[in-house]
Amino acid sequence: MPDQHALDRQLRLIIGLLVFISPSVSTIIDQGDTGLLVFIIVLTLVLLPVLPQNIQLLKKEKILLFLLFLFFLFHLISLLSGTVKEITFNGWMFYLFIGLGVPIYRFFRRLQINLGWLWLGLVLGCLSTGLGTLILSIAHKALCGTCSFLFGSMALGGWNWFKNRRIMRVIPLMAFIFGFISILSGSFFIQPDGFYSLIIGENPMDLTGQFLGIFAVLAILIGYSSKQFIGALQHQSDQIRALGLGGIVLVAGIIYFSLTQNNLLQAIPLPFLIFFLIVWMSFFFNEKIYWKPIDFDRNLSLSVIAITKNEEDRIEPCLESVSNWADEIIVFDSGSTDRTVELAKKYTDKVYVTDWPGYGPQKQRALEKAVKDWVLSIDADEQVTPELRVEIDTCLEDDPKTIAFRIPWAVHIFGKRLDFGRSGRAPLRLFKREGARFSDAQVHEKIILPSGKIGKLEGRLLHFSHRNMLQALEKFIQYSWLWAQQRHEKGEKTGIANALLHSCWEFFNIYVFRLGFLDGRRGLLMAILFWQYTFNKYASLWSLNISVKK
Repeated sequence: MPDQHALDRQLRLIIGLLVFISPSVSTIIDQGDTGLLVFIIVLTLVLLPVLPQNIQLLKKEKILLFLLFLFFLFHLISLLSGTVKEITFNGWMFYLFIGLGVPIYRFFRRLQINLGWLWLGLVLGCLSTGLGTLILSIAHKALCGTCSFLFGSMALGGWNWFKNRRIMRVIPLMAFIFGFISILSGSFFIQPDGFYSLIIGENPMDLTGQFLGIFAVLAILIGYSSKQFIGALQHQSDQIRALGLGGIVLVAGIIYFSLTQNNLLQAIPLPFLIFFLIVWMSFFFNEKIYWKPIDFDRNLSLSVIAITKNEEDRIEPCLESVSNWADEIIVFDSGSTDRTVELAKKYTDKVYVTDWPGYGPQKQRALEKAVKDWVLSIDADEQVTPELRVEIDTCLEDDPKTIAFRIPWAVHIFGKRLDFGRSGRAPLRLFKREGARFSDAQVHEKIILPSGKIGKLEGRLLHFSHRNMLQALEKFIQYSWLWAQQRHEKGEKTGIANALLHSCWEFFNIYVFRLGFLDGRRGLLMAILFWQYTFNKYASLWSLNISVKK
C-alpha cells in the first residue's frame, strides 16, 4: 500500500503542473482543451475512489455544483431533442466532463494545490497566447488576443503572491499590459454565427425552450459565482480577495464568450473557461475553509445568554466557543440532574437555577439579567465558529444601523452537516438589548424588537440538534404537543385532512423547494421527520378539539 502523504504530494505536483500549463495548452494547441479534459476525466475516475474522502462541501459549493449539473442536463435535453444538430468529439468530451463535474470538483478540492501554480500559469498563458497573435493565422489572432488579455487581467490578482515570494510585482503587471497590447493587435474575438448575431442579425434563430434553458441556467451559474467573488473583495485575507478579483474577471470572460458563440459546449474557448471556473472555485473555497480569522476588539459590548437542562455532554463546547470573547455569559438552568450547572460555572459565575416556565419566559429571564449593549442568544446544542465571531466583532465595531441580525444555522445530524431544507434557515439570534424582549410562547418563541432594520450574517452557527434518533423523535413529539396546546388555547380548529395536507406540503417544501435533496440521505430523513412532526402538530390539535366537544 503506497504512503498516502507521498501519493498526495505526487498528485499535487501533477495537477499543479496541469493547472500551470492549461491556459496555454487549451488555447494555442489544436485539440489541447480536449486532451486536457480527457486527462482530467481519466485521472478523476481512477484516483478519486482510492483517495480518502475527508472533505465536506460547503453549502455554497453544493449550490454551484447543482447549477453546473442543471447546465449539463439542459444541454443533454437539447441534444436528445435535436436542437443541437452536430456534436464533435470535443463536444462529447465536454458533455462527459460537465456530467462528472461533482467528482472532478471534489478531486481538486481534496488535493489543496498551491496557489503559485495558478498565478504562474496565468502569466504563462497570457504570454503564450499573446505571442500567438504574432505567429498564428489571421483566423486565430482575435481569439489569442482576447484570451491573452483575459489571462493577464486574472494574473493581476496574484500581485501580492509575487511580491511575497521575492518575485517582482512587475511580472503580473507586465502580463496585463502584454495582454492589452495583444487584444489590440488581434481585435476582439466574435464568431460570425455567434449568439448575438443570431438574436438580432438578419437570420435570427428559433429559440427553443431548451436553448433558452441552457442560457438561463448558465446565467444563474455565473450570477451566483459572481456573488461569491464580489463578496470576497471585502475579506480579511489577501489571497481570498485576489481569488475573488480574478474570479470576477473569469466570469466576465465566460459571459463574453457565451454571447459570441452558438453551441456553448463546442465554442472556443468556453469548455476550457468552464473547466477553469471549476478549478478556480476549488482554490477559492479551499482558501476560505483553511483561512484562520484574525480577532480584534469591538467597540460595543456583548452579552451571551443560554438556557439549559441536562446538557452536560454539550454545554462545555457551547460555552467554550464564546469564552474569552463575550463580555458576559449568562446561563439559566431549569433544574438539571446532571453536571450541567457545575460545568457551566467553569465559564461564568452568572449561572441561575430556576423552575421551567417555558422557552419564551425562561429566555426572557436570562435577557433581563444582561447588561451589555448587544445580546447573542444561543442554545446549549449550538456553537459559535471563529469566523462568526470575527463577523460579529466587525458588525459591532461601530454602532450598526441595524437593530438585529439573523444567523444561518449549520445543522449537524448523525455525523454530517446539513445545509438545506429546514437546516438552511437563519434564526434571529443577535440583537440590540435596549427595547428587546422574548415572547411568552412555550415553544418556538420569538424575539420582539422595536421597529428597525434586521440584517443577516454570513457566518454560520453550528447546531447539533439531535444526539440520536430516539432523542430526535422525543423532541419532535414534545414540541408538537406544546404547539397544539398553544393553538388550542387560542381557539384554533383543525381536522385530520388539514393535518395531512400541511404535512405533505412541509415535506415538499423542505425536500424540493428548499433543496433538501442536496443533503443526500440525511436530507431525506429530515424531510420525513418534519412531515411526521407537522402531521403530529395538527393531529394533536384536532385531538384536543374533539376532547372539548365530548
